[in-house]
Amino acid sequence: MIEVRTFISKNNIWFNEKLSKSEFDRQYINFEDKEKELEIKLALRYLNDYIDFSPMGFIKIKLNGQELIGEEEFDYLNELWNTYILLITSYLIKGSGREYLDYSHKKITLETYDDTNILLQITFVPEEETENLSINIDKEFILPENEFILALLRGAYNYYERLYSYGDNEKLIIKMKELSKLYNDYTGKDI
Repeated sequence: MIEVRTFISKNNIWFNEKLSKSEFDRQYINFEDKEKELEIKLALRYLNDYIDFSPMGFIKIKLNGQELIGEEEFDYLNELWNTYILLITSYLIKGSGREYLDYSHKKITLETYDDTNILLQITFVPEEETENLSINIDKEFILPENEFILALLRGAYNYYERLYSYGDNEKLIIKMKELSKLYNDYTGKDI
């Protein structure tokens, strides 16, 4: 089972190393946690239309409890979600996709592995070596294609829908419509 969760930073601080459980709980909020409404509103209090209404944080993706992507891939959440949406869109059109996580200097690649699975690769790309993209692979996973794509599309839609509930923003409405169309094109169903 693939699980996708969005975490926002309570104070827009990024940490170079993985945090202990107690420190993690002090720094990040699960954006889908309805019991954390007040904390989420406090974390979002400075956002407005003029700065693209994007909190900092990360997207945690797990397969059967194993973390694939997490707090090491930290960035502005709208940019992160947009990167994953572009990756999925490219994959659906061409059978492969490659995008860059600028803040964490990583390349993320999605390719067909076989009839039912995809290969997800995450590679660290130091700033001084952005031209040389044959750097060692950090992480590599073989994932069920359909489940991964659907989980990411639902996760992205849920993120934008939830963010919209905190601040009416035309860009968020457009993004939700784009995701609905992409989901419908892929599944033939509404999200």
